[in-house]
Amino acid sequence: MIDISIRELLYSDVEQIRFLQPKGWGDISFFFRLYTSHTFCFPIAAIHNDKIVGVATGIKNNSTGWVAHIIVSPEHYKQGIGRRLTEKVVETLADKGCKTQLLIATQMGEKLYEQLGFRTSCVYNFYEVKQIENNRLPDEIRLMNEEDNSRILEIDKIISGENREHMLKMYDTGAFVYEDPADRKIRGFFLPVLGEGMISALDSEAGLALLKFKHTVRKSKSTLPEPNTDANEFLVGNGFTKTLSAPRMVLGDEVDWKPECVFSRIGGHYA
Repeated sequence: MIDISIRELLYSDVEQIRFLQPKGWGDISFFFRLYTSHTFCFPIAAIHNDKIVGVATGIKNNSTGWVAHIIVSPEHYKQGIGRRLTEKVVETLADKGCKTQLLIATQMGEKLYEQLGFRTSCVYNFYEVKQIENNRLPDEIRLMNEEDNSRILEIDKIISGENREHMLKMYDTGAFVYEDPADRKIRGFFLPVLGEGMISALDSEAGLALLKFKHTVRKSKSTLPEPNTDANEFLVGNGFTKTLSAPRMVLGDEVDWKPECVFSRIGGHYA
């Protein structure tokens, strides 16, 4: 155990944390620039000998919070830093009124989170980066327009069980929707620039069409909740290989969400 202090991570600190970049993760400096720029995020740093040796953040969605990007310098593993950072984020989110806290656990962190009271509520399956050969855009899929905003937020709240308006509106550029040809009602949406390319849909017909479209327009990865059997079977049936699985863990009461309607998660900081 080494002596550390924990303080707020500032935007000006972000360039100093590049050395913490874990292999196989998205660019952490990108995420921490976001975290240090928004009032609904609470990034922190662990300091030892005037050097940042670990980082983490909390994200607040009204009464729900996410514990995200807990990263410790490899030379300081198993010295209690990850625990201290997690405990601080949990405490901060609780103080901010978050009655439910969620995270996606790495294999390294899972036992620690269990010790802190988190429990597994769902498992995510990770699939390789791959593209599907298909040049046809389904008639039901079109670019999102401004009038679609309220419907997208409504669908997201139904599926996620959270209020994420503050976050979704930042990433609706170049978004697509699945519109029912019969009643012209939107049944799903795809946000290509949000994380891994978020897809949420109220039914499998819309969700699978959007998932296929996502992997048609670009070579990309997808991560799916295990309860969405239709989406998992679709990827496996199209030659995708599952690379690993990871638990979604909850502290407090689980939100009323619909994992079977998640056809591509956002990322490790949001499911």
